[in-house]
Amino acid sequence: MLQSLAGSSCVRLVERHRSAWCFGLLLLGYFLYLVFGAVVFSSVELPYEDLLRQELRKLKRSFVEDHKCLSEAQLERFLARVLEASNYGVSVLSNASANWNWDFTSSLFFASTVLSTTETLRLQLDVAVILVVERSGPEYEMEEVIQVISLAPSSEYWKMNLEVSE
Repeated sequence: MLQSLAGSSCVRLVERHRSAWCFGLLLLGYFLYLVFGAVVFSSVELPYEDLLRQELRKLKRSFVEDHKCLSEAQLERFLARVLEASNYGVSVLSNASANWNWDFTSSLFFASTVLSTTETLRLQLDVAVILVVERSGPEYEMEEVIQVISLAPSSEYWKMNLEVSE
């Protein structure tokens, strides 16, 4: 029974396109991870967000009723501007920190984070290309391998290592 199954065309097809199947399974796993993460975060955060929205509506209604000299439209404009400033890290509270969000030190940290993150992603892309090509089998010529890798960013390192290992 196993021999007939191993000799079937389906098994040969899977074995011949093993890297494609592995990549498909990787994509499926990634998609399931994203969906599961979305379900977990939604179920944890959504009830608190709904409660907070209800509380803020009541608080705003109460504030407008207590301060008849202030219209709801004026309050909306004021709150919109306060929220816009808050998105930039500027607070209207009197006890808020006087630190600047984009001083030189913070900007330097942000720039280094962006640089290290993008460089790490580029390196991971290079490694992924190498692994895919290595596992694809002997049907690729070395020139084709170098051509594929040259499509990846910062590939000089990998070109040198492939030429040395020939």
